[in-house]
Amino acid sequence: MRISEFSVRHPVVLGIILITLAFFGIIALIGTNVEFMGAINTPQVYVVAVYPGASSQDIENTVIDVLEDDFVTLQNFKSMTSQATNSLAMIVISFADGVDAYEMQTEVRNRINDLSSSLPSGLQGDPVAIVGGAEMLPIISFAVTGGEDLANLSEYVSEQIVPQITRLEGVSTVTVTGALEPVVEIKARLEDLDSKNISLLNIYQVLSYSNLSMPLGSAEYYGQQIQLRFDASYDSLEDIKNLAVGATEDGKVIHLSDVCDVSLIYEEPEYITRSNGADAIVVEVCKRSDGNTLSITDDIKKILDSERARSGGVLSFSLISDDSQTIRSSLKNVIESGVLGVIIAVLVIFLFLNDAKATLVIGLSIPLSIFFTTIVMAVMGISINLMSISGIVVSLGSIVDASIVVLDQVYRFYQKKKSDGSYENTLTQAILKGSAVVDTSVIGSNLTTVVVFIPIAMLSGIVGMILYPVSMTFMVAIFSSLIVAIIFVPFLLKLFVREKNRTQAKDNIVGRTTVKLEKLFKRALRYALDHALLFIVFAFALLLISIYLITALGFAFIPSTDNGDFYIDLAFPDSYTLENTDEAMLKAYEILSANVPEMQAYLMYSGKGSSIFDFSTSGSANKGSIHVVLTPSEERERDIHEIISQMQSLLSENIPGAKVSVRNGGFDNLVSFISSGGGYGLTLVGEDQSLLYQEAKRIENFLKTDPEVMSVSINSNYDSRVATMNASYDYMTSMGLTSYEAGMTNAILFNGVDVGVFSSGEDNYDIKLTSDVKDDGIDKSSLSDIKIYSSQTGAKISLDAIASLDTSTELSQINHVDRSRSITISANLISENTSGVTSRVDDYLKQNPLEEGIEKRTGGIGELMNDSYGPLLKMGAIGIFLVYVVMVLVFERYRQPLLIMLTVPFGMIGILLTLVAFGSTLNLISIMGIVTLVGMLVNNGIILVDYTNQLMEAGRLSYIEKNNIEYDKDENIYGIIPMEEEKRLLVENLVEGASSRIRPILMSALTTILGVIPMAFASGSGSEIYAPLGQVIMGGLTASTFITLFLMPLFYYRSEIKRMKRFYSRAERRINK
Repeated sequence: MRISEFSVRHPVVLGIILITLAFFGIIALIGTNVEFMGAINTPQVYVVAVYPGASSQDIENTVIDVLEDDFVTLQNFKSMTSQATNSLAMIVISFADGVDAYEMQTEVRNRINDLSSSLPSGLQGDPVAIVGGAEMLPIISFAVTGGEDLANLSEYVSEQIVPQITRLEGVSTVTVTGALEPVVEIKARLEDLDSKNISLLNIYQVLSYSNLSMPLGSAEYYGQQIQLRFDASYDSLEDIKNLAVGATEDGKVIHLSDVCDVSLIYEEPEYITRSNGADAIVVEVCKRSDGNTLSITDDIKKILDSERARSGGVLSFSLISDDSQTIRSSLKNVIESGVLGVIIAVLVIFLFLNDAKATLVIGLSIPLSIFFTTIVMAVMGISINLMSISGIVVSLGSIVDASIVVLDQVYRFYQKKKSDGSYENTLTQAILKGSAVVDTSVIGSNLTTVVVFIPIAMLSGIVGMILYPVSMTFMVAIFSSLIVAIIFVPFLLKLFVREKNRTQAKDNIVGRTTVKLEKLFKRALRYALDHALLFIVFAFALLLISIYLITALGFAFIPSTDNGDFYIDLAFPDSYTLENTDEAMLKAYEILSANVPEMQAYLMYSGKGSSIFDFSTSGSANKGSIHVVLTPSEERERDIHEIISQMQSLLSENIPGAKVSVRNGGFDNLVSFISSGGGYGLTLVGEDQSLLYQEAKRIENFLKTDPEVMSVSINSNYDSRVATMNASYDYMTSMGLTSYEAGMTNAILFNGVDVGVFSSGEDNYDIKLTSDVKDDGIDKSSLSDIKIYSSQTGAKISLDAIASLDTSTELSQINHVDRSRSITISANLISENTSGVTSRVDDYLKQNPLEEGIEKRTGGIGELMNDSYGPLLKMGAIGIFLVYVVMVLVFERYRQPLLIMLTVPFGMIGILLTLVAFGSTLNLISIMGIVTLVGMLVNNGIILVDYTNQLMEAGRLSYIEKNNIEYDKDENIYGIIPMEEEKRLLVENLVEGASSRIRPILMSALTTILGVIPMAFASGSGSEIYAPLGQVIMGGLTASTFITLFLMPLFYYRSEIKRMKRFYSRAERRINK
């Protein structure tokens, strides 16, 4: 029993299956996680170490080199980059694709623990290992302003807001910036220390050995075994003040308060945070990989609303970023495109069939396929995101293809009349016959569409993460449409169609037009067959000409988006103080507010950049940044790229001495994070740091002249002023002074050191020992007032006697790539197209080669493209081969599948024309569209060739029977009939086969083409990402539809004629022998 027969004979079974499918489909749809782009997590571990007061050179020598030498031996190690800046070390370790980053994080932490004795004691805690990926980027951030003062606001945020958010399901980290941190400050008064002959190092040692609480083991106490503990921790600030740090000559105790000021203060942050014109505290929230962005952000906004109401309007909570808005807006746009596409597709079907019930059958195949797809998505853990929904939307036209072919063939049998005018078949007979005719071709055409995606779905790395949702949902949707066409369409036809009213499709205007088109097409195809070679040559010439359009296309990794936010980074001369920077940043804000009326909110830092790689809580006095949030794209006339270009120009012209960089936010920010900077990047690697810098500056100056470059920078400059105390080791030794005594004393004097934790109730406060030496600034003469005590001789030695103060300018950042020193030149471009800049820089370096010992490596988006496109093209080629394999299995021939494959390149004519017309680039998404199109393009060819083969076989049998030719029924009958008759049959059946396929091919093509038009022309948040997919399919399928109808018969004809001549020629030679 055939499947279609089972469907017709068992309606109750099919009915309950439909109900079950719908029920679980809806449940899966409701319960599936919702995201913007799905999980994009690279196998990377970030290691961050804070070394307060250390220069980049110190960080490189004492932290970076030690850790890198060990990390390079990690299992599955792939590559490593590092940055050493003032007070901060960061190492990024990349592992082989498919490695679990969380397992490697544990291994990295173990390595750090093993190396703790080799790392400097001045580190602020142990280096921290963090798993890299999109989860490091906040899903929501907001600014808190208002209240009496920033200190109370800081306490309120940390004690009231943060705990509520941390408890939410799915939240991984909550980061607070701009808050004041309470600390116990012990500030040594140097004059009092000197007058009482107490060394600063003695103060440090007393504090280090105080505040002690430790276990003492167990003992028997009155006959019972108990645990012993020694506790001499501070109970109050008075305990700290009363510490004994020395004695007078007459034996009177000198207390800490006699020589130091002890107080609980709020430590001022090293940067200024503002939002909406007021000092602000910023809270950023990141989610776990399994966290639901929509539910987390909704819960956070409820918390903020509640706290706002509780404060009586005193506190203000301003959203700076909210991924849920982007997700909702983007999904709304793509879903609207899909719904509109469905409506158009159903309307096209109705116009062709002129039968509401038949249209209903086809229309129902869409939700049935979607329900099946959502169930599989839920089982496979695929979230509802922009790419997975795009896969479903793109598949909508293809979903109905199989059902259209089945229904069209059923209707041909259903409406076929006998000579006496009565109908030849009942509805059941028509369903069974029609399904039987097209089952093989429908299965083959759907399998070709599916198999091309199998290698794409197996891609690893960032490309695999982006394309996996769209490829899997498309495959599942097409596979489900095959099940619907074979199993459910026969059942639905039997359920809805009634035999008493058989309406011919040609009775309406579309039907009559189709009939006329078939007649016209027959005449045109006969003419083309008579001049087959000429038409084929013309088609290939057109293809070659169209390929030239590639030169008019730009190349990009992924289309740039307009998610309504961007970042402004300004770097000022190293001599700038925080006050100088803040003044310049306020001027930048004035320019911004005067020229960007679309601004909805902003967050401004003075003394801190907005780099997504900035893991330090310390600031950089000469840097500033502004995160600008705009009104939704549909509410403004200008797109974000116009605004970015304007601000880049205005700020560069009006903020003297500043290096300005304006970059896009949204998904572009994520791409920048993944590609370590985004835009154009070029990394120079070598061991000679001065030569690296010289060559980097040369390329930077060249890029500044490029018309596509908005801003350019290098990640290492000689802009860090360092004053080095060069100590005389011989003199220190002669005075009985050790390097530790001199070095630690200076660390306390100029930087301050942590000396424990003071606990008061549930609150813990760091204790910091510092001095008043920097209160009035320092110079060379001030060194004579600083005294260092020798523990061996008791002598008091002035600092200027043992060290000279020499100033120099050093690199503010030292970079490594795989343990070699490097410098990266980065450029923000006016568009996402990097091909032009890359080409021009390559040409420049060919004419002006790099110095010996310096090698270049592609960075930024270019590196991402190089790493991504190779595997993508390889998997695409494998997919195309699999399409050929499926067709060979369907036809059981090698030659005819090759003929069908020949039509695929001609789809590029429409693809390239469409991309040029839309001004789109050739990028990851458009290439995905081309791969998608490969499976679609061969479908019509498969159905046409399969039907023509059936007609040819039937024609030969008819001739044999009519002329009473004897033949072996188990043998191939090809060649039994005369050659001239074979030629006549070939032409007649090609014309008949192609013309009879016009209606299903046009229905199929139009439902797909018109269905993706809303996607191709989509605007609004996120549309830039999925629009190229619709554009490629719209253009490629439009061109290939006409090509298939004409070129496929011509290829078939030329191939069969050659085969025929060879066969009959060999047969004639055998007869003559």
